[in-house]
Amino acid sequence: VDGAVPPAWALYVQSKSKATLTLNGAAGAYGSTIVGYSITGGGFSGTASTLTTGFLPDAGTITFTGTVTDSRGRTASSTTNITVVAYSSPQVQSPIIFRCVVGGAASDNGTYLSVKGTFQYASVSAKNTITAVAYYKQSSAGTWTTGPALTSNVAAVTGAGAISTSYSYDVRITLTDAFEAVNYLGAIPTAGRILSILSGGTGMAVGKVAETASAFEVAPA
Repeated sequence: VDGAVPPAWALYVQSKSKATLTLNGAAGAYGSTIVGYSITGGGFSGTASTLTTGFLPDAGTITFTGTVTDSRGRTASSTTNITVVAYSSPQVQSPIIFRCVVGGAASDNGTYLSVKGTFQYASVSAKNTITAVAYYKQSSAGTWTTGPALTSNVAAVTGAGAISTSYSYDVRITLTDAFEAVNYLGAIPTAGRILSILSGGTGMAVGKVAETASAFEVAPA
Protein backbone atom coordinates (compact mmCIF):
# COMPACT_ATOMS: atom_id res chain seq x y z
CA VAL A 1 0.00 0.00 0.00
CA ASP A 2 1.97 2.98 -1.31
CA GLY A 3 0.51 5.87 0.67
CA ALA A 4 2.80 8.82 -0.03
CA VAL A 5 5.41 6.62 -1.72
CA PRO A 6 5.47 7.13 -5.51
CA PRO A 7 4.18 3.86 -7.03
CA ALA A 8 7.04 3.81 -9.54
CA TRP A 9 9.50 3.34 -6.65
CA ALA A 10 8.07 -0.16 -6.05
CA LEU A 11 9.42 -0.12 -2.48
CA TYR A 12 8.19 -0.47 1.05
CA VAL A 13 9.40 2.68 2.88
CA GLN A 14 9.70 2.90 6.66
CA SER A 15 6.83 4.90 8.24
CA LYS A 16 5.39 5.72 4.78
CA SER A 17 4.14 2.37 3.42
CA LYS A 18 1.59 -0.17 4.57
CA ALA A 19 1.22 -3.80 3.47
CA THR A 20 -1.82 -5.92 2.68
CA LEU A 21 -1.53 -9.68 3.22
CA THR A 22 -4.08 -12.26 2.10
CA LEU A 23 -4.36 -15.97 2.77
CA ASN A 24 -5.56 -17.60 -0.45
CA GLY A 25 -6.57 -21.13 -1.27
CA ALA A 26 -6.92 -22.52 2.27
CA ALA A 27 -9.14 -25.61 2.32
CA GLY A 28 -9.92 -28.33 4.80
CA ALA A 29 -9.17 -32.02 4.26
CA TYR A 30 -11.25 -35.16 4.82
CA GLY A 31 -14.48 -33.22 5.12
CA SER A 32 -13.21 -30.47 7.45
CA THR A 33 -13.65 -26.76 6.77
CA ILE A 34 -11.50 -23.71 7.54
CA VAL A 35 -12.87 -21.98 10.60
CA GLY A 36 -10.05 -19.65 11.68
CA TYR A 37 -7.44 -17.34 10.22
CA SER A 38 -4.48 -15.51 11.76
CA ILE A 39 -1.91 -13.20 10.19
CA THR A 40 0.90 -11.74 12.30
CA GLY A 41 4.17 -9.90 11.73
CA GLY A 42 5.90 -6.57 12.10
CA GLY A 43 3.96 -5.80 15.26
CA PHE A 44 0.58 -6.27 13.53
CA SER A 45 -1.96 -9.06 13.77
CA GLY A 46 -5.43 -9.96 12.55
CA THR A 47 -7.90 -12.83 12.65
CA ALA A 48 -9.28 -12.64 9.13
CA SER A 49 -8.00 -13.94 5.81
CA THR A 50 -6.77 -10.43 4.90
CA LEU A 51 -4.72 -7.99 6.99
CA THR A 52 -3.74 -4.43 6.10
CA THR A 53 -1.04 -3.17 8.43
CA GLY A 54 -0.56 0.33 9.71
CA PHE A 55 2.45 2.31 8.52
CA LEU A 56 5.44 0.01 8.81
CA PRO A 57 7.52 1.36 11.71
CA ASP A 58 10.77 -0.56 11.21
CA ALA A 59 13.28 -0.92 8.41
CA GLY A 60 14.76 -4.25 7.34
CA THR A 61 13.26 -7.66 6.69
CA ILE A 62 9.81 -8.30 8.17
CA THR A 63 8.40 -11.82 8.33
CA PHE A 64 4.63 -12.32 8.25
CA THR A 65 3.06 -15.64 9.25
CA GLY A 66 -0.37 -16.74 8.10
CA THR A 67 -2.11 -19.57 9.95
CA VAL A 68 -5.38 -21.37 9.21
CA THR A 69 -7.32 -23.63 11.55
CA ASP A 70 -9.81 -26.24 10.39
CA SER A 71 -12.96 -27.54 12.05
CA ARG A 72 -11.01 -30.41 13.61
CA GLY A 73 -8.57 -28.04 15.32
CA ARG A 74 -5.64 -28.72 13.01
CA THR A 75 -3.47 -25.81 11.83
CA ALA A 76 -1.19 -25.03 8.90
CA SER A 77 1.06 -22.01 8.48
CA SER A 78 2.93 -20.17 5.75
CA THR A 79 5.39 -17.29 5.91
CA THR A 80 6.41 -14.48 3.58
CA ASN A 81 9.03 -11.74 3.88
CA ILE A 82 9.11 -8.14 2.77
CA THR A 83 12.00 -5.68 2.85
CA VAL A 84 11.36 -2.18 4.20
CA VAL A 85 13.80 0.57 3.19
CA ALA A 86 14.91 2.97 5.93
CA TYR A 87 13.53 6.51 6.01
CA SER A 88 14.01 9.44 8.37
CA SER A 89 13.10 13.11 8.11
CA PRO A 90 15.68 15.44 6.53
CA GLN A 91 17.82 17.45 8.93
CA VAL A 92 19.84 20.66 8.92
CA GLN A 93 23.09 20.14 10.80
CA SER A 94 25.75 22.67 11.82
CA PRO A 95 23.90 25.76 10.47
CA ILE A 96 26.01 28.92 10.17
CA ILE A 97 24.14 32.19 9.56
CA PHE A 98 25.62 35.69 9.90
CA ARG A 99 25.74 39.21 8.53
CA CYS A 100 28.29 39.72 5.81
CA VAL A 101 29.46 41.96 2.99
CA VAL A 102 28.75 41.17 -0.64
CA GLY A 103 31.72 38.80 -0.94
CA GLY A 104 30.60 36.72 2.05
CA ALA A 105 33.09 37.95 4.66
CA ALA A 106 31.51 38.33 8.11
CA SER A 107 30.80 41.92 9.12
CA ASP A 108 28.86 43.25 12.10
CA ASN A 109 27.62 46.04 9.81
CA GLY A 110 27.01 43.83 6.78
CA THR A 111 23.93 44.34 4.66
CA TYR A 112 23.93 40.79 3.28
CA LEU A 113 23.32 37.40 4.88
CA SER A 114 25.50 34.32 4.66
CA VAL A 115 23.60 31.04 5.03
CA LYS A 116 25.19 27.61 5.26
CA GLY A 117 24.21 24.18 6.58
CA THR A 118 24.95 20.51 6.20
CA PHE A 119 21.90 18.63 4.98
CA GLN A 120 21.15 15.00 5.73
CA TYR A 121 18.36 12.94 4.24
CA ALA A 122 17.40 9.34 3.53
CA SER A 123 18.26 8.28 -0.01
CA VAL A 124 15.66 5.45 0.03
CA SER A 125 17.66 3.22 -2.32
CA ALA A 126 18.66 6.27 -4.41
CA LYS A 127 15.00 7.10 -5.14
CA ASN A 128 14.68 10.13 -2.84
CA THR A 129 16.06 13.62 -3.53
CA ILE A 130 16.13 16.84 -1.56
CA THR A 131 15.92 20.58 -2.21
CA ALA A 132 17.07 23.30 0.16
CA VAL A 133 16.03 26.96 0.00
CA ALA A 134 16.83 29.94 2.22
CA TYR A 135 14.23 32.54 3.25
CA TYR A 136 14.59 35.70 5.33
CA LYS A 137 12.53 38.54 6.78
CA GLN A 138 12.74 41.31 9.34
CA SER A 139 11.82 39.75 12.67
CA SER A 140 8.79 42.03 13.00
CA ALA A 141 7.53 41.27 9.47
CA GLY A 142 5.01 38.60 8.54
CA THR A 143 6.16 37.81 5.00
CA TRP A 144 9.25 35.83 4.05
CA THR A 145 11.49 36.78 1.14
CA THR A 146 12.69 33.83 -0.94
CA GLY A 147 16.46 33.57 -1.05
CA PRO A 148 18.74 31.24 -2.99
CA ALA A 149 18.67 27.50 -3.41
CA LEU A 150 21.28 25.95 -1.14
CA THR A 151 23.86 23.22 -1.54
CA SER A 152 24.89 21.17 1.47
CA ASN A 153 27.92 22.61 3.28
CA VAL A 154 28.25 25.52 0.83
CA ALA A 155 27.66 29.11 1.97
CA ALA A 156 25.25 31.24 -0.04
CA VAL A 157 25.06 35.04 0.18
CA THR A 158 21.64 36.68 -0.02
CA GLY A 159 19.86 39.89 0.87
CA ALA A 160 20.86 42.07 -2.12
CA GLY A 161 22.52 44.61 0.15
CA ALA A 162 19.15 45.48 1.68
CA ILE A 163 19.62 43.86 5.11
CA SER A 164 19.29 46.90 7.35
CA THR A 165 21.74 47.17 10.22
CA SER A 166 18.96 48.70 12.33
CA TYR A 167 16.75 45.60 12.42
CA SER A 168 16.95 41.99 13.48
CA TYR A 169 16.19 39.33 10.87
CA ASP A 170 14.84 35.80 10.90
CA VAL A 171 16.34 33.22 8.54
CA ARG A 172 14.69 29.95 7.55
CA ILE A 173 16.22 26.97 5.78
CA THR A 174 13.58 24.67 4.27
CA LEU A 175 14.53 21.13 3.28
CA THR A 176 12.01 19.28 1.11
CA ASP A 177 12.16 15.65 0.04
CA ALA A 178 9.55 13.34 -1.46
CA PHE A 179 7.62 13.16 1.82
CA GLU A 180 8.26 16.10 4.11
CA ALA A 181 9.31 19.74 4.37
CA VAL A 182 11.47 20.50 7.41
CA ASN A 183 12.36 24.01 8.58
CA TYR A 184 15.35 25.30 10.51
CA LEU A 185 14.91 28.78 12.01
CA GLY A 186 17.76 31.12 12.90
CA ALA A 187 18.08 34.75 13.93
CA ILE A 188 20.40 37.58 12.86
CA PRO A 189 20.80 40.51 15.27
CA THR A 190 21.12 44.16 14.39
CA ALA A 191 24.53 45.73 13.97
CA GLY A 192 26.49 45.96 17.20
CA ARG A 193 26.41 49.15 19.26
CA ILE A 194 27.79 49.95 22.70
CA LEU A 195 24.64 51.92 23.48
CA SER A 196 21.66 52.75 21.28
CA ILE A 197 18.66 54.98 21.90
CA LEU A 198 15.51 54.39 19.86
CA SER A 199 14.41 57.36 17.77
CA GLY A 200 12.07 59.40 19.98
CA GLY A 201 13.85 58.26 23.12
CA THR A 202 11.36 55.55 24.12
CA GLY A 203 13.70 52.55 23.97
CA MET A 204 17.31 51.68 24.78
CA ALA A 205 19.65 48.85 23.84
CA VAL A 206 23.13 47.68 24.87
CA GLY A 207 25.26 45.75 22.38
CA LYS A 208 22.77 46.21 19.53
CA VAL A 209 20.57 48.78 17.81
CA ALA A 210 17.43 49.66 19.78
CA GLU A 211 14.34 48.33 17.96
CA THR A 212 11.49 48.24 20.46
CA ALA A 213 9.61 51.09 22.12
CA SER A 214 9.16 50.96 25.90
CA ALA A 215 11.84 48.28 26.20
CA PHE A 216 15.44 47.84 27.30
CA GLU A 217 17.20 45.34 25.02
CA VAL A 218 20.49 43.50 25.55
CA ALA A 219 22.29 41.66 22.75
CA PRO A 220 22.47 37.92 23.54
CA ALA A 221 26.24 37.86 23.17
